[in-house]
Amino acid sequence: MRVALVADFDTAIGFKLAGLKEVYAVTDGRQAEEVINKLTKNAEIGIIIITESLANQIRQYIKEKLYERLIPIIVEIPDKKWAPTAMEFIKDIVKRTIGIELLIG
Repeated sequence: MRVALVADFDTAIGFKLAGLKEVYAVTDGRQAEEVINKLTKNAEIGIIIITESLANQIRQYIKEKLYERLIPIIVEIPDKKWAPTAMEFIKDIVKRTIGIELLIG
């Protein structure tokens, strides 16, 4: 089972540098929906991480298409616009997901 990330460019770069291989940088909800639609057709993808701001843009799509599915699991994370405590949350997710601890200045 693989993990994929759908996020803004800055968040995507951080996860890519942390070693996550399935990383998709998008600029808006429409692109996020297209990427997630493709990812849900891949049986190897078990978890899709998406930034909360993008998830809010496609909330109806998530409820209609993904809410009842067991796999992939959709995990929302804060994006770069959140408070420093959100960075601790992201660091924890990265550490638990891929086993690498991020050091953020």
